[in-house]
Amino acid sequence: MKLLSCYIAGFGKFVKRQIPFDGNPVVIKEDNGWGKTTLADFIKCMLYGMENSRSRALETNERKKYEPWQGGVFGGSLTFLYAGRKYRIERTFGKTASMDTARLFDENEMQSYAFGDKAEHLGEALFGVDRDSYQRNVYVPQGEIPTGNLPDDMKNRLLALLGGNGQGGGSEVAFERLETAERALRAKRKPAKGKLDAIDERLQEISREKANCEQCLAQARSLRADMQRKEEEIGFYNQRLEGLSAAIEKLSRQNEWQARQDAYRQAQTQLRGNNATLGELQAFFGDVAPASVNVDGLQTAVGEFYSLKGALADTERELSRAEDVLREKKNLETQFSACQKAKKTYDLFMAGKGERTGAGMRSPSEKRAKVGGIKGVFWFVFLLIAVLGGGLVKTQPVLGGIALTIGAVGILTMTVMLLRGRKRNAKRSNKEETATEEALKGLAETEKELAEISRRLSAFPSDAEQICQRLTAQKTQQKQRLDSVEKGIARFLQKFAFREIYDYRVALSTLKENIASYARLTHSVAELQTQVNAWADGLQGQDVAPQESALGDISALKNEKAQMERAKESSVAEHARLATKAEQLEEAADTSGLDGEADALNHEKERLERRLYAIKAAKEILLRAEENIASRYLEPVGLRCRAYLKMLQGETGATLRFSADGAPFIEENGGTHEVDYYSVGSKELIGFCTRIALAETMFTRETPVLILDDPFVNLDDEKTEKAKRLVKELSKKYQIVYFTCKNERRL
Repeated sequence: MKLLSCYIAGFGKFVKRQIPFDGNPVVIKEDNGWGKTTLADFIKCMLYGMENSRSRALETNERKKYEPWQGGVFGGSLTFLYAGRKYRIERTFGKTASMDTARLFDENEMQSYAFGDKAEHLGEALFGVDRDSYQRNVYVPQGEIPTGNLPDDMKNRLLALLGGNGQGGGSEVAFERLETAERALRAKRKPAKGKLDAIDERLQEISREKANCEQCLAQARSLRADMQRKEEEIGFYNQRLEGLSAAIEKLSRQNEWQARQDAYRQAQTQLRGNNATLGELQAFFGDVAPASVNVDGLQTAVGEFYSLKGALADTERELSRAEDVLREKKNLETQFSACQKAKKTYDLFMAGKGERTGAGMRSPSEKRAKVGGIKGVFWFVFLLIAVLGGGLVKTQPVLGGIALTIGAVGILTMTVMLLRGRKRNAKRSNKEETATEEALKGLAETEKELAEISRRLSAFPSDAEQICQRLTAQKTQQKQRLDSVEKGIARFLQKFAFREIYDYRVALSTLKENIASYARLTHSVAELQTQVNAWADGLQGQDVAPQESALGDISALKNEKAQMERAKESSVAEHARLATKAEQLEEAADTSGLDGEADALNHEKERLERRLYAIKAAKEILLRAEENIASRYLEPVGLRCRAYLKMLQGETGATLRFSADGAPFIEENGGTHEVDYYSVGSKELIGFCTRIALAETMFTRETPVLILDDPFVNLDDEKTEKAKRLVKELSKKYQIVYFTCKNERRL
C-alpha cells in the first residue's frame, strides 16, 4: 500500500487543505503547533474511522478534539495505491458514529466495493488488524512510547500467524478463568461462598431441619384448625356482601336519573362557555378565516423587523462614533490652522527685528544714540552762547544779557532733555528684550503644539468623512427598510381586533394562540353539542326525581360494603397465609425430602471436589507451559527487534526478550530488568524497534505505511543519526511519513 495524497475538508485546525505524499520517505518538517499529530490522526481516521467516545476530555474523545475549529464539513479523503490500483476513501464524521459516512472510489471515480459492501472497516480489510493494533504498530508517536503488555487482539493475531488458533485471550486470561472457576467452587475468603461452601452449609442446615421436623408437624396441625375458623368467617362475609350488593343496586337505579341530569347541565354550561369564547375569537378575526392566516409570513416579517431594528441601532452607534472622530479631527485641523497663523506671526516679528538690525539699517538703540548726539551738540552750542553772552555783558550789557539768558535756558533745557532721553531709552531697551524673549518662547511652544497636533491627526483615518457618509447612507437605507417592514406588519395586523399592540412579537404569539384556540374550540363545541343532544334524548320521559334520602342511604351501604370487603380480604389473606405456612411446615416435617436432598448434595459435592482437583492441576500445567508459549509466538518479534536494536546500539551485552503477555524485559549480567528501569531514550529506542518488528510480523496481508511523529526527541546526537539511518533503510521496504520540528532530526 502507498499513500498518494489527502484532502482535509475540516479536521481540527486544518480546513480545505490538500497535502501530497511525494517521495519516500515523506518528510514534513514544520514548527510545533503546525498540526503534525493532527495530520497523523487524520490518516488513521480515514483508514479506521473515528471512535464513538462519550468522554468530555479532549485526550480521549477524538470527535470533540478534532471537530473543525471554523465549523463546516468534518472529514475529508485519502488517496492510495493498493494492488496496483488507485483508490480514494471519503469520510465525514458527525456527533456520533451513527452519523458518520464512508465511501470508497476507484481510479475511474466509480464507487468501489473491493473491500466489502461497507467502507467503514477499510483498515481491517487492508491489513487484517483492528484499530488498536494499527495504532500500536505503524503509528509511532512523539515522546516516550508505551512498552507494556500487548493487547489480546495482537497476541491472538501472532498466535494465528504461527499456527495457533488465536482464541482464548492469552495465558493470562486462561489463568484468570481457572482462578475464577476455582473461586466459584471453593471461596478463598469469607464471607464469599463457592458451590462447595454452599453445599457444606446446606448439609448442616438439613441436619438441623430434620431435628425440628416433629415440632413443625405439630405447628402445622394447629394452623389447620385456625384455617377452619377463618373459612367460617369468610362464609359469613359472603352472605352479608350479597345482601348489601342487592340494596346498592336498587338505590343506584334511583340515583341514575339525577346523575344523568347533572351531566346534562354540566355539558350545557361548558357548551355556553365555549360558544362565548368562540364568539370573542370570531370578533377578533372579523371577516378573516383563521385557517387562511399566513402566520409564517408574519413571523418572517416580525423577525426581519427586530433584526433591522437591532442593525439600525448598531449603525447609529457606529455613526455616532464616526461623527465624534470626524468632529475631533476637524477641531484638531482648526487648532492646527490657528497654530500655523500664530507661527507665521512670530516668524514675521522675528523677521522684522532682523531687518531693522540688518545692513544699511539702524536699530532703535542706534537711532536713540544719534538723537542723543544731536542733543549734545545743541547743549554745547547753548554753552558757547552763554559764554559769549558772559563776555559781552561788560561791553554790550543788553546783547550780552540776552545771549547769556538764551544760553542758560538752552543749557538747562538740553540737560533736562538728555536726562529724560536716557531714562526713556533704558525703558525702551528693556521692553524690546522682553518682547523678543516672549516671541521666542511663544514660537517654540507653537512649534511644539503643531508637532503634537500633527501626530494626533496622523492617527485618524484619512477617509473619516467618507465613513460618516457611508454610515449615514446605510442608516437611511436601513431606516427606510425598517419603516417599510413595519408598515407591512401594521397593515397585516389591522385585519384583527387587537386590544393593544406594543410589541409585534407579542402580537404574533397572540395571533398564533387565537388560531389554535379557534380550531380547538370549534372541535370542542361540535363534540359538546353532540353530547348535549344525546343527554337530552336520554332524559326524555323521566320526569320523577329520586328521593333525597336515597343518596345518604346508598353512601352508608357502600361504606358498610367496603368495610365487609376489607374484613373478608383480611380473612382470605390470613387463611392463605395460614395455608402457606401449614404447607411449609408439613413439607419441612417430611424427612424423606431432606434425606433425598442430602444424598444429592453429597453426590454433587463429590463431583465438584473432583473438578476442583482438576482445576488446580490445570493451573500448575498452565504456569509451567507459559514460558514455552511465550517463546513460541513472540520469538519472531524478538529476533527482528534485537536486529534493529543492534543496528542502533551495537553490541551491548544485554538481550531484549518478551514475557508471555508481550511486555519487553532486558537480560543483562545474569539478571532480568523491566524496561522502565532504563532511560527515556533507551525506552524510546526499544519501543520504536518493537513496533517495527511487530509490524513486520503481523502485517502479512499488506505492507503498511509507517507514520513516525518525531519519535526521536529523547535521543542524543549520535543515536539520532543512527536512528535516521535506520529510517532511511526501512524506507526501502515501507512508505514512511516522517514528521519533525527540528532540522537536526530531519532526514
